[in-house]
Amino acid sequence: MDHGDGSYSLEEEFELLEAIYIHELTIEGPRERPFAVSVLLHPSTGDEEDKRFVCLTLVIDLPEKYPSELPSIHIKTPRGLSEAHIESILANLRELAESCLGRPMLYELIEESFFDHYERGLTEVRLVDGFRKDKDEALKKVAEAEERVKEADNEKERSTTKLLNLRKNAAKLLRFIQEDPNECTISADDVSDRVDEMMETIAQQAEERL
Repeated sequence: MDHGDGSYSLEEEFELLEAIYIHELTIEGPRERPFAVSVLLHPSTGDEEDKRFVCLTLVIDLPEKYPSELPSIHIKTPRGLSEAHIESILANLRELAESCLGRPMLYELIEESFFDHYERGLTEVRLVDGFRKDKDEALKKVAEAEERVKEADNEKERSTTKLLNLRKNAAKLLRFIQEDPNECTISADDVSDRVDEMMETIAQQAEERL
């Protein structure tokens, strides 16, 4: 490839980019010496949600002596990316541009550097989101388990209260029978048997709920 003054290689770059980014590429200025190139970029991998909600326009301003002079690189209308992520992408692109100084670099800037970094960032975001969802789900399960334990403790406390009240009432009834047996139509043995049965029933119910 004859680089000469850069015009021939620049035309080849445009042809390559137009073949790849048919509807996304915009060349600003005269064809023989445009002053900027912009490309609307979406994730090349991932699901449709990524492609709908994550995108940006990469703008490369071309100085008159490009590629012997570094282009100016910036990002317009980013969506779905944090400020830190955008700054990281730009720093990565500018570093690559310096390493490519003196030769055509548009395709390399857009494809090799940006997409590697961009897709890696998306993967990291998905991993973080997945971790957050797993963490939230785990916390939810812990909260549910704590609620069940709390309910079991409350039920145990209610059962214990019932047993205590039953014992108190049984003790009062037994004292009444012993003090005036002629006034009662139930014997002390019957009271004792019924109390035992009721206490056993309450204990079983409490055990089943725990």
